[in-house]
Order: sequence, then structure tokens, then C-alpha cells
Amino acid sequence: MKIEKTIKLNNGTEIDRVGLGFWESRGSEAEDAVCYGIEAGYRRIDTAAYYKNEPEVGTGIRKCGIDRKELFVATKLWYTDMCEGRQEETFYRSLERLGLDYVDMYYLHWPIGEVTKSWRVLEKLCEAGKIRTISVCNFQPVHLQKLLAKANICPAVNQIESNPHFQQNAAVEFCQREGIVPEAWGPLGKGSDLSLPLLVQLAQKYEKTPAQIILRWHLQRGLTVIPKSVNPDRMAQNLDVFDFELEEKDMDAIYTLETGVTKRGYPAQYRYDAVCAETEF
Repeated sequence: MKIEKTIKLNNGTEIDRVGLGFWESRGSEAEDAVCYGIEAGYRRIDTAAYYKNEPEVGTGIRKCGIDRKELFVATKLWYTDMCEGRQEETFYRSLERLGLDYVDMYYLHWPIGEVTKSWRVLEKLCEAGKIRTISVCNFQPVHLQKLLAKANICPAVNQIESNPHFQQNAAVEFCQREGIVPEAWGPLGKGSDLSLPLLVQLAQKYEKTPAQIILRWHLQRGLTVIPKSVNPDRMAQNLDVFDFELEEKDMDAIYTLETGVTKRGYPAQYRYDAVCAETEF
């Protein structure tokens, strides 16, 4: 299975399948990670207002010396700003912190609060040219069904937690049926999956690292990925996943690792039941 390094979204925008995540990157570490990542070949930068590193990410973008048009920069709207009616104000604060005139993608970070009202604000900003692509994070099929019934613009991407122990196959399949690209945050299981015997064995078989095996598995499932790293060597390795293919039996073996428990330590359904109860459409 040949996988291209880019994928076309439902609005015609083309993005890299592998981006660079910035969750828990702080201060100069985040700034340096932008430069290391761009030097390694990354062109997708994924941050969020909640990560509290937008200023450092913006500084890194300016320091790296690359043309802004070559980068695809994404950030996110936190749910408290959705609940309290600060959607547009928060977006412009993110732009200011990043030092940019526009962002390439803007997400609703969680399906909590007034989702449709918030989505209308994103549609308005998209039409004004301040956002190229609007998307969502952590939406389950029930959330997407309700949003799609009222939205004028279909989300381009749904960024969800997905890793070998918590795969979210139902959400992935729903997105793919609706023309929404599923994207994995925490694709490596916060690193805890890398020592699993199956993945170590497959790494030896393909002469790759366990991380590369997992990322390739995601890509062959049809997901895009945004692994987080501040280590230049690991950044480069995470991009080097397009020159091999996992056999179907090895794909199936990784599917058997599913536990249904998120890396936050609780069964997923408990969390998503709570989210549904807090959501307004």
C-alpha cells in the first residue's frame, strides 16, 4: 500500500499526513522544537490556546526563516471560551500570540458548551479569510451527527486520541464515511506502548523503531498523525515512515492490542458520556 505524504481535505486543502504536536512543550523548549522540526522537514505545526505555548511557537516560526506560506499552522479554541461566549475574542488573541495574520486550521478543542454557536463563529472567520480550514477535536459520532445537521461547512478533520491500546475505530470509520479526516493525537500512547513485545518484535522484523511501526499503522488505517517530540533525532524518525508497508497480518495483530481504556486512565465511555451531557447543539 503506497501512502502519499499529503492528503487532500474536503475543502480541497492539501496537508501533510505527519505533523508536529506541541502538547506539554513549554518556553524555549517549544521555540526550539519548531526550529528543529522545520529543519527535519515538518511543515505542519499543531498547538492550542490551552497548551500555553502559542507565543513560543510563533517565535519559533519567525526564527526558522522559512516562508510563512510553506507552513500549515493549527491552533484550537478551548471549551471554557465556548461556554462563556469568547469565541471570536479568543481566536484573535491566539493570532496575536502566534504573531500571524491567519491560521491554516482552527479546531473546537472539545464538544462541550455551545457547539453550534461556536461553529458559526468559526465559519464566519473562515469566510473572512482568517482561517483556511475549520475542524474539531475529540468529537464522537453522536457529536458529529448533531453538528453536521446544523453546519454550513463540514469539519475537515476530527482530531481524536488514538493509539494501539485505545484505537477509537468507530469514530475513525464514521469520519471516513462522512469525508472527515480522522487525526490521531497521542498516536504513540504517550510513549508507554513502545515497549510492548509485539511492537518490539515488529520493529525488528521491519528494521524500524516501535514508534515508526505505530505511526505507519495509523497511516495505513487512513489517519493523519501529530506525534509530539522535542528530540531532533526522534522528530526525524517520526517522519521516516513512508518507505515500508505493514503486512495485513501485522496490522491485524496491532488491532488486538485494543483495551478500550484511554491513556488518561479511565474507560473511554465514562468520559464521553459526561461530555455528551455537557454539550449544547
